[in-house]
Amino acid sequence: MMIAYSHFGDVVSFDTTYRKNQSGRPFAMFLGVNHHKQTTIFGVALLYDECAETFIWLFDTFVKAMLGKKPKTIVTDQDPAMAKALTSQWPETCHQLCIWHLYQNAAKRLSGVFAKFQEFAKDFSSCLYDYEEEQEFFLAWNAMLEKYDLKDNDWLIRMFDLRKKWALVYGRETFCADMTTTQPSESMNNVIKNYVSYQHNLLRFFEHFQRLIEDHHYEELKADFKATQSTPSLSFPVEILKDAASIYIPTVFKVFQDELCKAYDYAMQIFDHIGIMTEYKLTNNKKQFQHTIRYDFSDNTVICSCRNFEFTGILCSHAFKVLSSKDIKKIPIQYILKRWKKSAKLGNSEFVFANTINEDPKVSLARRYKDLCRLQTQVATKAAETEETYKIARTALAKILEDVDTYLKGNNIGKSISKIVETTTVPSANEKIKGIKNKKRVRGKSTRPRNALERVRKKKNVALGEPSQQQSHASEIAHNDVSSNFNSQDLLNLPFNIVPGYHGDHVHAIPQEHQCFRFNDNYIIDNNKNI
Repeated sequence: MMIAYSHFGDVVSFDTTYRKNQSGRPFAMFLGVNHHKQTTIFGVALLYDECAETFIWLFDTFVKAMLGKKPKTIVTDQDPAMAKALTSQWPETCHQLCIWHLYQNAAKRLSGVFAKFQEFAKDFSSCLYDYEEEQEFFLAWNAMLEKYDLKDNDWLIRMFDLRKKWALVYGRETFCADMTTTQPSESMNNVIKNYVSYQHNLLRFFEHFQRLIEDHHYEELKADFKATQSTPSLSFPVEILKDAASIYIPTVFKVFQDELCKAYDYAMQIFDHIGIMTEYKLTNNKKQFQHTIRYDFSDNTVICSCRNFEFTGILCSHAFKVLSSKDIKKIPIQYILKRWKKSAKLGNSEFVFANTINEDPKVSLARRYKDLCRLQTQVATKAAETEETYKIARTALAKILEDVDTYLKGNNIGKSISKIVETTTVPSANEKIKGIKNKKRVRGKSTRPRNALERVRKKKNVALGEPSQQQSHASEIAHNDVSSNFNSQDLLNLPFNIVPGYHGDHVHAIPQEHQCFRFNDNYIIDNNKNI
């Protein structure tokens, strides 16, 4: 979780609505989205209550566990205790309120207005999402209050005072990884129900929750593998799409491609031109809003009034319209966000090697080996594509190997590593492993319990005098055991007579004074009756 936070901890969704534990206490989760836009878990905590002091302790402890790194943005529900703790502990972090929760609260507080006026839901949503300029937002908000006679509504007055935490006209300038709600937390609450139960105590609760973390990590690894082994299909073969396909994870590339396609629906005209800066106005027949784009010729910088790049980290369709008119065939480097790249998880080694001071030497060796193998595989995969990159990688690896050998010989580390490797060998079958108790063999019935239908059939067979399935199975085992334990040479030395003529239906012809048993469809007769 620490490594995931080091890569994708810029935006965090925090929620405590889940109470699926035996004591009924709040279960807090720090969640985010990875480069595949999958929900990822940064940390969890079982709290005693939800007061401000508890949240202050929690936020402080979380930052200490993450080596002092705080998120740029955190999304929560409208909880005063959370807000107080965040203001106290993370004043530099942008606190955004979950728009979904805000809309649900509006539906409760203004239920009469929603029921009476069908257009109110549309006007209220426009104030939440649509406006790009603060003045436009003010005009729309006041018009809504006037239209539905809500100027004196206490809840709306309080919401307007908190407008910078929920209105996108303010939030667009803050990076949120396209996450405006605590929906990852709500989705995770539903997923957890498949792993834990209310009957679980504290220990079992976290044991089962660990399985959830491992399953999420496995899904991320599968997505990583798929991204490296496949190439996304292009809507049309243009250079900028090919460039994006080589950089972005498929999930993000699809968003990029959709924005590029939407660019062709806009009409563009020059509004102003001063020096190296040109201002454009873009309009779309399907929408009533007009977007303003400022383009800098010196470094191909585009600034759009929609602030889509600042908010999601992906260029908007308006910016693509301007860039395509300037014959830009590559994504400007300043608009490639690392968290959406295929190589998003490279770097941040301080989290990988944190808290390893008192680590077991064998565990440290295995961890370092695993990390180096991962990096080496990535280097080999990319460097093998061309002869030039192959030569660069091979020369660099050879130099690294030479430097490592020199260091190991100079510090006599090679022998100590050999000793560690020797101690990790697998013991022989006769050697007892210290500290591990041998599990005692439990003797008992190996057959599974019968269901109701099988029990009824057994009673019916007994009533008819037919052998049960278990008796037939036992007879077959006995027959196989006898057949497998004897051969022809052994039978010559036994004091038995083999009567090949006695088969199946003729067994009744054997004289009663003789004992017999069956062997390979023949009957062996004991003249001495000593079987």
